[in-house]
Amino acid sequence: MRANQFHDCALKLSEKYNELRAFKTFENTSELEKKAFSQKIGMEYQSILGHFTNHEPIDYALFKAQNYQYFEMAKWDSIVIKFKYYIDTKLIYHSLILVPPILVFSLN
Repeated sequence: MRANQFHDCALKLSEKYNELRAFKTFENTSELEKKAFSQKIGMEYQSILGHFTNHEPIDYALFKAQNYQYFEMAKWDSIVIKFKYYIDTKLIYHSLILVPPILVFSLN
């Protein structure tokens, strides 16, 4: 359910991103037009976000870690964030897959 909401939100935000990219290609744009466009797209962006549940803080941290050079983060900080993300999201599943066979084979 939540994944569908994130997907729908991403599709709507993608539309806004495409509008922004197209607008940036216009060469003869006045400062007034730029200001009006940025206010319009900013309000539409906030409206889209208001209709969907937001991500967890670790999701934003992971995005920053994946783009650590843009955010001027140290590579080590990026690795630490990715490790925390793994612990929070995937460790339990990997444990449930690996621990039972280990226990079964160790009891024999």
